[in-house]
Amino acid sequence: MSAQNMEGQTALITGGAQGIGKAIAALFIARGGRVVIADINAEAAEATAKELSPSGRATWFALDLMDLDMINNVPGILDTASVGPVHVLVNNAGILDNVSFLDTNQKIYDDVMNVNFRGPFFLTQQIANRMRHTGGGAIVNIASASGLLGNQERPVYGPAKAGIIALTKCLAVELAKYRIRVNAVAPGAIATPLTAAGHSKEVRSKVLLRTPLNRYGLPEEVAAAVVFLASADASFITGHTLAVDGGFVSAGFFESPLSGFA
Repeated sequence: MSAQNMEGQTALITGGAQGIGKAIAALFIARGGRVVIADINAEAAEATAKELSPSGRATWFALDLMDLDMINNVPGILDTASVGPVHVLVNNAGILDNVSFLDTNQKIYDDVMNVNFRGPFFLTQQIANRMRHTGGGAIVNIASASGLLGNQERPVYGPAKAGIIALTKCLAVELAKYRIRVNAVAPGAIATPLTAAGHSKEVRSKVLLRTPLNRYGLPEEVAAAVVFLASADASFITGHTLAVDGGFVSAGFFESPLSGFA
């Protein structure tokens, strides 16, 4: 039996109602685990939990990562719902800025930084405090290729995701004594509702030119990397950031030889 069998494991997934988060939840359940979906959209979170697991292996609650009081109350929510130990935390929820540096105002800065860095920071603190008393666990942070490369119109998102990558390394060192592993996944361009709505034909063309595999990734491909890092197959991996990007980060401004053939 594969070590990626997740029977007996419970994963808390932020932003789990759609896109990459939903794909992670679906794969975790398919591997035998249980999931708790935390999402700012309560209606969508409930619908996703019911869709993914009619048998009840998925539960949900509303969580706004801009709200520190809500984050601090997560342990109480988990206790009230009788969730039990959380073995895996996936910090997936995030928002984009899509604005130039010179046009970035304080609200944009605060919103993007709070959801993409401050929220995951303090949620991880809450869950790691639980994990250290229940035998450890695995934390997987969803970073981004924008945290590994410079990018236009990502003046807050890019630094926030770079911060997540640095935080991953710091926590991997500090939490190892509690048998908590901490890794990150850095997706490139992934075919989600967000990119479908936000990427124009021109943007798509530029993304494909810079991606050696000459296509957008699938949420399921990111999910496979996350579940691997959360599983016993990755038991000696911590502090690592795995790019799931079709070669985007490695290529820089490389033009794909496959352009026009996909």
